[in-house]
Amino acid sequence: METVARIQKVLRCIEQRCGKDLSLDELAKNVNVSKSECLRRFKLTMQTTSYKFLMEYRLQQAAFLLRDTDLSVDIIADGVG
Repeated sequence: METVARIQKVLRCIEQRCGKDLSLDELAKNVNVSKSECLRRFKLTMQTTSYKFLMEYRLQQAAFLLRDTDLSVDIIADGVG
């Protein structure tokens, strides 16, 4: 599987599971590479680590929900992890 396709698969996994515990090990298994190879390819392609990307994605999702819904902060925090 090509690097770009693997990273796209990792990004979809982050998007789908953003509110749940998500480890580098799970992301690597999802694209059939080692944890170190997953981290290396992600950082090379995205210019950030998968952990930082996940945290930023969760913050963006929380900001959107706070701005555009009437959900409570507790529910939003729980929902985005």
